[in-house]
Amino acid sequence: MLNQGGRSFSGKERHCIFLNTGNDPRGNGQFANVSAITGLDFPDDGRAIGVVDWDQDGDQDLWLSNRNAPRLRFMRNEMPADKNYVALRLVGNGTTTNHDAIGARIEVVLDHSHSKATTESPAVAETLIQSLRAGEGFLAQSSKWVHFGLGDANTIKHVAVHWPNGKVENFNNLKVNHRYTLVQGSATATEATPPDRTIELATSSAKKKSAIPSMRIPLVALLRVPDLNYLDFRGNRQSLTTVSSGPLLINLWSTSCKPCLEELNDFTKRSEDIRSAGIRIVALSIDGLEKGPDAADASQEVLAKMGFPFDAGEATKELIQVLYSLKKSLLFSAQELPLPTSFLLDASGRLAVIYLGPVSVDNLLEDRHHASLTTEERYERSAALVGSMLKNDVTNKILEKNEAIAFYNFADSLREQGLRREADLQFAEAAKLQHSSPNAKKLVAEMLFKWSNLLAADENWSDAASAARKAIDKSPENAKYHYNLGVLSKRLGDLQTAQEHYENAIEIDPDLISAHVNLAMILAKKKEWKKAEKYFRRVSHARPHDAEIFYNLGVALAEQDKWQEASNQFRQALKIRPYFSQASKYLDRAKQNLKEEQK
Repeated sequence: MLNQGGRSFSGKERHCIFLNTGNDPRGNGQFANVSAITGLDFPDDGRAIGVVDWDQDGDQDLWLSNRNAPRLRFMRNEMPADKNYVALRLVGNGTTTNHDAIGARIEVVLDHSHSKATTESPAVAETLIQSLRAGEGFLAQSSKWVHFGLGDANTIKHVAVHWPNGKVENFNNLKVNHRYTLVQGSATATEATPPDRTIELATSSAKKKSAIPSMRIPLVALLRVPDLNYLDFRGNRQSLTTVSSGPLLINLWSTSCKPCLEELNDFTKRSEDIRSAGIRIVALSIDGLEKGPDAADASQEVLAKMGFPFDAGEATKELIQVLYSLKKSLLFSAQELPLPTSFLLDASGRLAVIYLGPVSVDNLLEDRHHASLTTEERYERSAALVGSMLKNDVTNKILEKNEAIAFYNFADSLREQGLRREADLQFAEAAKLQHSSPNAKKLVAEMLFKWSNLLAADENWSDAASAARKAIDKSPENAKYHYNLGVLSKRLGDLQTAQEHYENAIEIDPDLISAHVNLAMILAKKKEWKKAEKYFRRVSHARPHDAEIFYNLGVALAEQDKWQEASNQFRQALKIRPYFSQASKYLDRAKQNLKEEQK
């Protein structure tokens, strides 16, 4: 299973905003926490901030990005515009200084002779200093316009720019409340005119979904649930997930669970609505797993008293294992399943929604079409907050990768539990996935590689080779996939295909010694001795204590009548393994041929 360590499950940790109190004696030389009063203390899992005068009104606005929804917020600065500013855009010469002038140090020197400084509002410092940086925090960059708040100062003496190449250049005649472009080497500040455009962003507020006493988890990746069995109250096994004409809700409950009984009563009262929506419910008691076979009668009696109108029975250990693996693979949580827990499947057996805790009938009816939505729609619907999704290629690739991870983890979890038949289904489903994301393709390829190995362990060589080919189709630059297909092709007697894939593996990874060994053996079998010699030599350097390799290298040399060198290889093999009879016989043959050559 893919390592999920290091994931951040924080969120709802309110943003913190601190104010630099500067020389104000009321601040005691400290930063003041103004989070609440600014209105910026959102309970988002914040990641990055971009600062920019977006509406070009002379003050700084904020773009905030978060790990969870809403992924992006724009906060417009509505503070009264009663203070002065100057905004500067630097342009490097492109040779000794980069074009964006990243790394430049800017000094704005002010004239306070006409400023209105008071005790409550002291004058701005004589020189303001900023550096132009390429990044601002985690995966973020603010505007390259360098904004200076000037307070009450209304005269700028000059601006000094320390360019990254070490030279200092002064710019004069700048006015407050203006925007200027400073081009390296020009010594002239050119006033910049804001573009003639109207920026319209709709004002909105975050709408949090109403709290419910359970977790409703609409899924983006739709994993296919294996065909599961449960026990009816007579003890007979019944198929649970056979393809049906409508959605299926698998409900886990217990007679000792009060929320479970309330939920089942709700299903009973709203049975007409549920059936009209085409939803099938199977309520499975887990009491038999703990209390034994006698629990079936008690469970059946409880349902009979309430007049439960849907299918019911007892959960098996295997069924719980599979459902737990589903939850763990999708939510990356190893916690046990709570009661009640329900799984909503679509008509084709794909898991659409997980409910940890009671599910209301209204939510159930609303969710019955979830699996029929597009991937983007399912993603948007799974967000904890109402909003709109950023639709672009980056988002699509992330969704593809997450889908591949879900399949990978589920199949791996089933395999680890020994549920081979169930794991095979996920591997087969993964083989059908068509992704453009390189990361997603690699994950699916790794699944197919594992599947190939599992099939080979059962000596199902043909299907194993087929899975190996599909892995190569997804990730053709992986040496171990080519090596794997080479081994399987050799097992099937297809030496030509085996040779091609061993050669591919070596081309990708020249240090894959096992591929050199197997390729050399195939070449020897085909009596292509010169080529075999090349690969046996490579292996002999990597495995200096392998008598078989030196023996085989000797044979390849002997078959080319290179008797002196062949005899050296046979002696080396006998040095490593003194009683190596075949090497001894070949050495005698080599000696005899050398004697005849000397005559």
